[in-house]
Amino acid sequence: MRYLSLILILTGCLSDHLILRSKCDYLPLKEDNSWTYLHGSDTLLVAVVGDTTIEGLSCYIVVFGADYQFWHKDEDGVRCLSQFSIGPSGVEYTLESRYYPLFPAPFVDHRTFADSFSYRGLIEGDTVRFFHRLSGEILLEEQDRYLITLDERIEVKSTWLDSTILRKISYLLAPDIGIESFTDAEGKVWDLLTYSVR
Repeated sequence: MRYLSLILILTGCLSDHLILRSKCDYLPLKEDNSWTYLHGSDTLLVAVVGDTTIEGLSCYIVVFGADYQFWHKDEDGVRCLSQFSIGPSGVEYTLESRYYPLFPAPFVDHRTFADSFSYRGLIEGDTVRFFHRLSGEILLEEQDRYLITLDERIEVKSTWLDSTILRKISYLLAPDIGIESFTDAEGKVWDLLTYSVR
């Protein structure tokens, strides 16, 4: 009987912790929220600077270092706008303009996810093949933090272009803070220095 009571108490404590974790905001995206990261002596600013509507979805404008990114947040998590264009003769042709899962909800330990997009068409008389694949994994770290790892592959093939881009990026998310640290595509680890969230 004591053994059963101990199991019930432990189960109750664990389920309470799961409920508390599920109520936390791991990506507090509000205008004027900002995070500053440090790698060696370099700093990088991430800030929510506004909102807009693209591809029919409302999204936050996120300045990530020198890049402007567009993040859509809903009950399925956060998706990022991917836009890929080529310009063989100075004219831009869009091969991809869509949202892909960046931080898919719910955050569950050892959850994997994947997303892919392909395009094949004629551009200026040449057959162009485009393929964008993303796979990821979510891991629970330190009881209430989640490590999200993304592997990305982008391929463009035609008679005048043969390019493959491989990227591996990881993010450590903390409750009510956001991205606590991340490893960029070059393998640099950026740790949170300061942040301001509301």
